Amino acid sequence: MPAVSSSRTSAAAMSISAVALTVYSRWRMDKSLARCRTKVLGQAIKNLSEDLQKEDSRRTDLTLLTTLLLQYHSAFESLLFSKKSTIVHHLGALALVREFGHPSTWSPIASEFVGVIIHLDITAAIREQRQVHPEVRYWRSIINSTSVDPSRYLDTLGIQVADLQFRATAFQGGTTLCLSPTEIDTLLDDIQQLDDSLVLWQGNVSRFWGPFNWSDPGIIFPPIQAFQGSCHVYTSVTAARRMNDSRSHRLTLALISLKLNLEREKSIEEICKSNSSQSGVHVLVKRIQWLVDGICGSVPFCLGNRSRVGTALDFGDPTWMFPTCHDMSEMYATLSLKAPGLC
Repeated sequence: MPAVSSSRTSAAAMSISAVALTVYSRWRMDKSLARCRTKVLGQAIKNLSEDLQKEDSRRTDLTLLTTLLLQYHSAFESLLFSKKSTIVHHLGALALVREFGHPSTWSPIASEFVGVIIHLDITAAIREQRQVHPEVRYWRSIINSTSVDPSRYLDTLGIQVADLQFRATAFQGGTTLCLSPTEIDTLLDDIQQLDDSLVLWQGNVSRFWGPFNWSDPGIIFPPIQAFQGSCHVYTSVTAARRMNDSRSHRLTLALISLKLNLEREKSIEEICKSNSSQSGVHVLVKRIQWLVDGICGSVPFCLGNRSRVGTALDFGDPTWMFPTCHDMSEMYATLSLKAPGLC
């Protein structure tokens, strides 16, 4: 971003330097760089604090970006140095957003930043088996009323996944679930309804995002571009990532359901055990395998069907399919027109 490169001492530039030094010091295993990293990080936080005192800079996209960079640095340190991760910078960024006014007045960058913050906390909540932070819930509800982006709607479903997982975990005592058959059935019904919503979401967006199978007979053998049909291709990296987010949500629900079904089997007398419970377990096991295969088999963009080096004349050949590199922005407009009820 030009705003970042315009000043080497800006909070954003110093935050980028802090991230780079952290990665570099870990790569070189050089402890002497730790002092330099700490100094740069401290300067970044100091500069950000000064920016927050100025009203004109407090409401800029660059200040919001800086808070995200600091959160990224915090997450990176947690990963590299086995530290407990926090979302303090995310919450700080959301606090800044409160001064940005109504979401309809935000810049595209601010909207994207807030969407990223929300998505990251939702995925972290599911991973850590906790509920989504109330501040994130608040902004999710605000943005949901103004956005037609299917990615943002998927985050709304992700909050529900985190809630259901937390409910199941809350009943857990040690390693054994302490639920009555009625409580288990109620929780399973709620999980099934949410899974149906995720399936509906995937069905709606798959018409535009994929996955697609390319089986053009003109492709050379072996058809590297199509991976011999063993992999699915998508129209963008974003589409593939969000589809896998959906699969991950469904996988979480399936694992919870499997554990609940196994617990229910234990609570039923052997003579009363029905085939329906065993059938449900079998279906869940198959679903889990199918979801894992889908994640493993995803390719983030259409690789095309070219089998030789092209020339300028080939650009007019309608049979050639080139790699897709766009960002799906035109697809969002199509979705809002063709599928207004999606979000």
